[in-house]
Amino acid sequence: METHKEKKQEEKRYRITLLRFGKAVVSAKSQNDATRKALHLKETDIHWLSDQDGIPGGRLVSLVEPFDESM
Repeated sequence: METHKEKKQEEKRYRITLLRFGKAVVSAKSQNDATRKALHLKETDIHWLSDQDGIPGGRLVSLVEPFDESM
């Protein structure tokens, strides 16, 4: 007979929103121009932050919400 403490908690599904941070250098005439150029950088031109940079797993979890499969 299982006691309350021995009963396993049922797993649920969650939708997770992750953010990935990186650094890059661009040449531009203004900050706005630099922002526009940054939006079009190739993945290989970005230094993605990682464990070595103090970002565990290279990602930040920004949202965890129950996953409703009916939506």
